[in-house]
Amino acid sequence: MRIAIIGAGIVGVTSAHALAEDGHEVTVFERRNTVATECSFSNAGFLAPGYITPWAAPGMLRKVLGQWFNPHRAVRLAGWPSLALGRWLWQWHQACEPARHHPNRQAMLTLARLSLQLTREVAKKQHIDHEGTQGMLVLLREKAELAQARAGLKLLAEAGVNFKLLDAAGCRVVEPALEASTALKAGIYLPDAEVGNCRQFAIGLKAALAERDVTFLFDHEVTALQPQGRSVEVVAHQAPQDANSTLGLPSA
Repeated sequence: MRIAIIGAGIVGVTSAHALAEDGHEVTVFERRNTVATECSFSNAGFLAPGYITPWAAPGMLRKVLGQWFNPHRAVRLAGWPSLALGRWLWQWHQACEPARHHPNRQAMLTLARLSLQLTREVAKKQHIDHEGTQGMLVLLREKAELAQARAGLKLLAEAGVNFKLLDAAGCRVVEPALEASTALKAGIYLPDAEVGNCRQFAIGLKAALAERDVTFLFDHEVTALQPQGRSVEVVAHQAPQDANSTLGLPSA
């Protein structure tokens, strides 16, 4: 099947790889001139299954409301509230209940572990050096942060995630480059986690995909998707030639 992917960030590039592995003919459209130039450029690069959690979590509503008037708040509403938004907020509030949160978190953990395994396999098979390092240290600078983290540590233990709670001295043994004068209460060390360069991984995988006949159309911004019977036509604006190109694709 001929398949188009819009966007050559880390999700687009890895999706192209998975589809090519399944034998599909893949074309990737990207409005910039290379892969991983926007969000994926500055991605934190955490490969840490134990560090994930659903946004719908116990106490999240109180946390969101507590930041409501903060100009740097993590959650914002765009436009005026609507009935659809009200229904979504109610469903989100229900998903924050422990009875729903715990199975959702376990499902995310299972998926993240599989993702980490596949990332390691792809990097090894394609000889991609993404500046990966083993182990991850989460710093807790204040007593309140440590108290807040303890509930999460209980969940990590229940999920079978390997971790160590370290005091300030222990953190500096794991990471000697920490500034001695930096205020530090404790740290959570995840020895099985990894940290890598997301953009470097995307660049390496893109190079590998060139040998798999995956087509990358850079400087192409998709402007429309037009149904054509059993196919879909991707209309893209090409810069700087100011020309339009189209690609006919069968509908999935």
